[in-house]
Amino acid sequence: MIKMNNQNLTLLSEGQIWGNSSENQLEVLRKYGTKAAISDLCVLTGSYLCEDTDYNVSDSRLNNLKGRTSWFWTRSDDNDNDVRAVIVSGYRSYRYRYERCGAVRPALQSSAIYSQISPNKVRGYNDTYEVEYGEYPQYAVDDRMQRILESELNRGLNKTGRNYTFDSTKYDDYDTGFKGITYDEYEYQGRKFIRVKANSDFDGGRFELSNGIEYRDGDFVWVEVSPVKWLVDDRTGTLISKIGLVSGIRYLDLRVDSNGTICHGILKCYKSIVTNKENELKLYDIDGNEVLPVVTLDSNTRSISFVYNKVYKPVQNVTTLRIYITLQVGTQYLADQLFKPNLISIYYNGIEQNNYDSEKVVWMLLNEPNMNIDKNVNDTIVQNGDVVEY
Repeated sequence: MIKMNNQNLTLLSEGQIWGNSSENQLEVLRKYGTKAAISDLCVLTGSYLCEDTDYNVSDSRLNNLKGRTSWFWTRSDDNDNDVRAVIVSGYRSYRYRYERCGAVRPALQSSAIYSQISPNKVRGYNDTYEVEYGEYPQYAVDDRMQRILESELNRGLNKTGRNYTFDSTKYDDYDTGFKGITYDEYEYQGRKFIRVKANSDFDGGRFELSNGIEYRDGDFVWVEVSPVKWLVDDRTGTLISKIGLVSGIRYLDLRVDSNGTICHGILKCYKSIVTNKENELKLYDIDGNEVLPVVTLDSNTRSISFVYNKVYKPVQNVTTLRIYITLQVGTQYLADQLFKPNLISIYYNGIEQNNYDSEKVVWMLLNEPNMNIDKNVNDTIVQNGDVVEY
């Protein structure tokens, strides 16, 4: 998982949500409640949508259509090799790792970011506090703006150079691995939007988004990119997204075979949720187009490679690239609680220059954008059947 800035973006644990013998419930969730509403993008990318408004979140700042709930993933095992999940009532349950219709409700654990943005927090529902940080596509625009944007697209709507990638696989296809589909971000009158092709779990039936319009799979919907709102837990410095932001991704993005095939992590698909525009990594080719890494998986060597090609150095300012690798084995905790060896090698023009070996999250600073990065799992530690995520 690549993160462009210094963030620890993760999923909530069972203990953080409800409390258990080893972990206290987060105070902000005790006040706000454990259920979560979801964005229109969540619905468009395949999330289950509870249409019974009796299960809506209690937060009056979210109207009836925006307050509808879904179930969402945690990072915890249910002690039976399935995933602990939070259902529409806010109660604990479990879901199978191959399911796609769960919402992703990220949490952000960074003392530096908490210190930076906590002064901007405002009072929210039931004596909680919330803050805006970063941006992501969330809600469909109204009917008038849908028509305006469609018309402007035909005339040549301006692209911002950013894009978002989601899983294009159908909601009930449990066997196919991650198949990315990328949508460009557009700008119109100072606002930003993406045009998403609906890929819901309604199996061709109609569904209503927060703009009051009904859609079917295959319809194109304009979704506005807007600030992400986070609930603030002051005791732990943890930020929790108020809503589920994206869906359609299996908890295990690729099936793990008997050789321990490497998997993409569930957070891979929304690496741009939190971004600092001043520090965001941007690499360009000779035509001025942004260059993104090509991710290659090799199950034989248990490695994942991020390959940056076609970077035109004369127009490329020196950029600091921060790379964060999160490793999960089996049902263990993520990253710095795992203590499993990581190995990462850096190549310039095919020649190995740097090699890092750490028992925690690996991160480094690089000033050369034209490079290959190979990340390998120590196969003497990872056993057959273990789950390895990036």
